[in-house]
Amino acid sequence: MAAQRSRPRLDRVMRADMFAAAQVPFAVVVAVLFVALAIATPSRVAERDLIIGAVLVVVTTALARLSFWERAILAWKITIPILDLVAVAILWNVVYDVFPATIVLVVFPLMVLAYSVSWIAAAAGVLAAFAVTLYPFAAHNTWPTTSAGWVNVFLLTGLVGFVTVSVRVAADRLSTIQEELADVSTELRGSLDDAVDRENALTLISETVDAAIVVVDSAGHIVLRNRTARELEAISVDGRTDDHLASEHPVLPGEQLVYAMDRVTPVPLEDRFVAKALRGESTEGIVYWLGAPGNQAAIQATSRPLLRAGAKPSTLIVAHDVTQLVEAIRVRDEFIGTVSHELRTPLTNIIGYAELIEADELGISSEMDIIRKNAERLRVMIGDLLSVNGSQLPAITRRHDITAIVTEVLDRFAVRLHVAGIGLTWSPTAPIHVDVDPARITDVVDQLVSNAIRFTSKGGHITVIVTADDGNVYVAVEDTGVGIAHQDQGQVFERFFRTRSARTSATPGAGLGLSLAQAHAAAHRGVIRVSSELGAGSVFTLQLPAARE
Repeated sequence: MAAQRSRPRLDRVMRADMFAAAQVPFAVVVAVLFVALAIATPSRVAERDLIIGAVLVVVTTALARLSFWERAILAWKITIPILDLVAVAILWNVVYDVFPATIVLVVFPLMVLAYSVSWIAAAAGVLAAFAVTLYPFAAHNTWPTTSAGWVNVFLLTGLVGFVTVSVRVAADRLSTIQEELADVSTELRGSLDDAVDRENALTLISETVDAAIVVVDSAGHIVLRNRTARELEAISVDGRTDDHLASEHPVLPGEQLVYAMDRVTPVPLEDRFVAKALRGESTEGIVYWLGAPGNQAAIQATSRPLLRAGAKPSTLIVAHDVTQLVEAIRVRDEFIGTVSHELRTPLTNIIGYAELIEADELGISSEMDIIRKNAERLRVMIGDLLSVNGSQLPAITRRHDITAIVTEVLDRFAVRLHVAGIGLTWSPTAPIHVDVDPARITDVVDQLVSNAIRFTSKGGHITVIVTADDGNVYVAVEDTGVGIAHQDQGQVFERFFRTRSARTSATPGAGLGLSLAQAHAAAHRGVIRVSSELGAGSVFTLQLPAARE
């Protein structure tokens, strides 16, 4: 609205300036006319009509230069050009026989009327100019006597009219252009204000969030970083977070202290977050420690390329301080390891002494069976806890037939499958050799088949397939069980995680089996993948490297 209100005022100011700019040359030409007249015919300079015309020109010029012209009413704006026409008529009447070109002075007031007022005023001015042209002939009763004389009169008026129309058309066009420019200016100002607001909002957000935000260009130079990033940089230099250091220019990568998960092994420059991100490599799941030992921060980062039109490619890196989380995991693992070791010794004693009891003579055979089964279950759980906590030795591999391992596992489950009323499809293939620790891989296949049986209802079916291609061996265990919800599939290999279906159905388990199986697969440079649909079943696939020839 303010911009729209300013447009008429801007137009008025420009038209007022036009009037003043036209009036000054008009007065200068009149002055030159007086000088020429004084030289050619000095006696006419003192004529009363000539002095009156000159005075009118001085008065109109003075009025045009006054500051109130911008706010003058329309009638007043018309009055001054009309007075100029009157002055021209008077001067023209005195000197038309000496300086016939004096009539050209009518162009100045006509330009003002055409540009500053309206089409009507311009048309009236053209008629007035025609009257001014005829004024000396009427005053002296000396009309043109030839056709050439009349042609000169009308030709002059026609030329003046053409100039007036041209000026008015130009004025209208200029006014339209001014309005368009004002609209564009308003839009640009609005866009600029919006951009500034967005930039301020983004700056406020980036400076408020706990995550470190860093933007680097293709050469690895830091383009943008927020306060959290500056604080982490300060820690990476000397372990301090004072504001003075955090506000300095970005530190050089070589000055930063970056360590691997063991907190003592330095990470080479080419393996750090920025270098990996610039190469397009994933940084998800990688944790580095920043700072000198004794005062470090654990950092986990993700990166995304930034592609903006007209700008050089850059990379966005968002890092999170996960020190508390890493410390909590460490404390948990230490607690699990300590408790597991402490429980294993008394449990071994319980199992040992239970074997010494003559249950048949005492008539407590069934009770002792329950004690042994539960003690054995506790022993397995403690073993799993120690295994997932990293207490086991590295895998000792040897050449083995994966088909034989799968057959052995399925043979052990034959009775359980029959009792559960679950069908099995298994067609042993030709031997497929892998370099594995047989005991561990047996545990992995055992876990996958056991889970399939546990979560498949009576009348369901399990299919086991072993294949090999492209240097890898695959063991797929497919069931028609309850399936796994999509949101749970990314967590099934985490320690102590149990799916919603397992919790709601009260299925026994501690959530360690798949985690331990994945750890065993990783020890063999393999991986377990899951594909599942809730209510339709699951497929767990163990991938292992094929044996080298």
